[in-house]
Amino acid sequence: MKQTFSISEMSKIVDIPINTLKHYDRIDLFKPAIVKPDSLYRYYTLEQIYTLVLIKDLRALDMSIPEIRDYLNNRNVNKSLSILQKKLDDIKKEFDLLCKKKEYLQSKVNMLEVNHNLRYELNEIVEKTFPERTVLTHGVCITDNDSKYFASRQLEKTVTGSIPGIIYCTHGAFIPKSELEQGELLGSAIAFVFLNSQELGDYASIIKTIPPGRFVCGYYEGKMWDRADCLKRLLNYIKQKEIKVTGNGIQINHIDDNLTDYTNEFLYEIQIPISTY
Repeated sequence: MKQTFSISEMSKIVDIPINTLKHYDRIDLFKPAIVKPDSLYRYYTLEQIYTLVLIKDLRALDMSIPEIRDYLNNRNVNKSLSILQKKLDDIKKEFDLLCKKKEYLQSKVNMLEVNHNLRYELNEIVEKTFPERTVLTHGVCITDNDSKYFASRQLEKTVTGSIPGIIYCTHGAFIPKSELEQGELLGSAIAFVFLNSQELGDYASIIKTIPPGRFVCGYYEGKMWDRADCLKRLLNYIKQKEIKVTGNGIQINHIDDNLTDYTNEFLYEIQIPISTY
């Protein structure tokens, strides 16, 4: 049986690209056993096939080059077991994070499908009942689109960590009750982001609770400050029904420039808390 192999032969035997074998040679991870001095041709031995297959298997476990180098250096069962256990722990963490991303992404997709199909309600006013909700806010007052974008990014930096903001965050803003009562349709707003109940303990000092209750709700398309017509309809409805505003309005950004370049596809909902008697 043949005892030595060229780099192209070894590449075919172990199914590793030639460029990868050259790279392993350059970084002293896996070098050819034989280098002929007259031609500098490099050859691998039969025994080296086992080691190269092992390296390939370790790479399949997403081990880094330093981790593989450590694994191959002066091995014994306890050392190998320790390294493999650490890699198992890393994979578990990655799996948990991937499951979390899947959960948030599925929730985001479901919510977007529902909200995108609610455009037939753009001119409708609906009363809804909501449970208690929790948001995170730095109390930043936004008065234009530039300050809105800055506040949104700051909130995302606070809460997302390893979860991308596009799937984790649903942004919104409080419209002060005093401005609603005075009819200030384009006044200020205080930025917030909704929090998942699982994360509440991490942000105890900067969370705010939206009390449960009845809300008068309406949707509109466009940017945040295109809200005047929608707000006017809601406030007129409240006046006609002779019901009372009981707290800050809530402006929720369901679809924004993370999802579309077309402003007329942006979708906001405004919710105004009202008394039920």
